[in-house]
Amino acid sequence: MTPAPRDDGCAPHAPRIWALTPAQYSRSVQGLLGVDERPGDELAATGIVGEGFTNEASALVLSEPRTAQLYRIARRLAAAVEPAKLHPCLASSLDPTCVRAFLGTFGVRAFRRPWRPDELDAYATFFVAEAKARTPMSALRAVLAAILMSPHFLFRTELGAGDGALTAFERAAALAYLLTDGPPDAPLLAAATDGRLGGPDDMAREARRLLARPETGAGFLRFFDEQFHLGEIPAIDKDAQVFPGWSADLAASVATQARLHVREVLWADDARLETLFL
Repeated sequence: MTPAPRDDGCAPHAPRIWALTPAQYSRSVQGLLGVDERPGDELAATGIVGEGFTNEASALVLSEPRTAQLYRIARRLAAAVEPAKLHPCLASSLDPTCVRAFLGTFGVRAFRRPWRPDELDAYATFFVAEAKARTPMSALRAVLAAILMSPHFLFRTELGAGDGALTAFERAAALAYLLTDGPPDAPLLAAATDGRLGGPDDMAREARRLLARPETGAGFLRFFDEQFHLGEIPAIDKDAQVFPGWSADLAASVATQARLHVREVLWADDARLETLFL
């Protein structure tokens, strides 16, 4: 007899695909292109408003306005890129061999997984065709824009490999976006590539590494911020006769104090849940 599916919160989640949040999009672009700007901030006007956490799949639908905005951002980012900062060989040449070498590593970081059969060939062929029709620089920008608009960049998956378990690269992406609100870094991708991200101990090791410093724990901090609705505190309006001391400055201080308390417990104290609620 087949056991009934577990409904205790510990069972594997159903296969799913969902878009990056604006914050995750910004950090992914920053990591790829080495830019400081936050292009995800531009997506706020085309966001889907709903209850719950901002990374819930049901709230991250690519509407037509958002898709158009992503296209404009991708074109702008690609046009502003300095090739020499992307790969050493691009500093002196934009020949097909150099561009293919660049794409070989860039695509893995962009898609957060190895190239699939024929994918790299398709992008390299696209570059050659665009270079013949226009210029090598225009072709490179077109390829970069195409990667930034690819669903493999804009979405992340938890589909597994057919056996119900996530692939190593899906585990890497899930861990990175949960804890850092950004893409897997080089050590995490290397762990997935080398088969060092298979079990709970491997995941715990990488989680501890990623959370070693508060500046890398943006996703973890976002969870607490949204769980406790800290962003809503400054907008709370209290009856002045009942709460005469309440003000906008005090509300902002309450939210800030709560955030500082979370950081203190996680990175300066014992990082235990019971301490957080003391």
